[in-house]
Amino acid sequence: MTYEELLQAPVKIHSGRTRTWGISREVADLLYQNATAQSVTLETGSGRSTLVLLHAGVARHIAIQPDADEFDAICQFCAAQGIPTAALEPVIARSQDYLPHATLPALDIILIDGAHAFPYPFIDWYFTAGALKAGALLIVDDVHIATGTILADFLEGESGWDRVARNRRFAAFRRGSERLMPSNDWKGQPYLATSFPTSRAILIPERPKGLIERAAGRYLPWRVQERLRRRYSWVRN
Repeated sequence: MTYEELLQAPVKIHSGRTRTWGISREVADLLYQNATAQSVTLETGSGRSTLVLLHAGVARHIAIQPDADEFDAICQFCAAQGIPTAALEPVIARSQDYLPHATLPALDIILIDGAHAFPYPFIDWYFTAGALKAGALLIVDDVHIATGTILADFLEGESGWDRVARNRRFAAFRRGSERLMPSNDWKGQPYLATSFPTSRAILIPERPKGLIERAAGRYLPWRVQERLRRRYSWVRN
């Protein structure tokens, strides 16, 4: 099976083998073109991206996702098409559970494409980025989802990351040579310091309580007080 045939193959991996969540052609090409026989790669999630990296013949590929049947489907497809799977290291777990305690090898490619709900992409990045070699590739897929957008925007502002490509579907970066040291102070992170300046915050002064409100707070049961607060927009005690 050629690479082009692999991209068009009607393989079923996800949702009980009823469909396969796709990756864009650009992401597939980035994976395939940057993978070598010496590459050690990692992805959160699994699917056609897993097939692309196995077809490219990487030395070791760690895929992390909680559905064992997805790995079975991948291995069965590969066996039928003559794609070696010896490099595949399936981790049947949620990435947010596995990665904080994992000891990762030095990585040449990371694909963040697992759970997209908050805060999982950030957890995936935080616990894998330190293992990425200088000059190696990080891909954040599905940047049309807010969590992907925020992570990509954050990396755009950090000095340790150089953008390779970005469109409405994904963003790709190469890790710089400097040591990654996330700032403990939000003002040291350009994305936070420039995107959300504190000058935008509007402080609303508290309206002082009137005589009736003070009396109600002193003498009435709290359930009655709550109903009065909701009805008349009283300030809480």
